[in-house]
Amino acid sequence: MAVQVRLPGGRGRVPGETAHDAEPPVEGSAEEIAATLRAFAAEGIAHVQLVVDPITLPSIEALAPVLEDLDRG
Repeated sequence: MAVQVRLPGGRGRVPGETAHDAEPPVEGSAEEIAATLRAFAAEGIAHVQLVVDPITLPSIEALAPVLEDLDRG
């Protein structure tokens, strides 16, 4: 499953197809993004691919607190 994560500076990158009914991106604080990913896990989704918007080194670094939150359980 691919999940778009919009971080500060993101402008609405469209993953894959350009369908107009695409799911809205996941955004918010590190805790809110982690909670959304946990909700996917609770539904039985064991693997996600994050489509980061914007795709920049600062965005990748901004995901570190999300991963830390998920590691804490």
